[in-house]
Amino acid sequence: MTDPASPRYADFTEAYSHKRWLRFPFHEDEIQAQQISERHLGE
Repeated sequence: MTDPASPRYADFTEAYSHKRWLRFPFHEDEIQAQQISERHLGE
């Protein structure tokens, strides 16, 4: 779900329009290296 009120809502659209491709980390070590926070959800 996207939230137009979010300050990050158009980040990818703006980058794309300037041909700046944003790369997602796909390997576990890349994800851990760029991790900002972690949440554990429970019942």
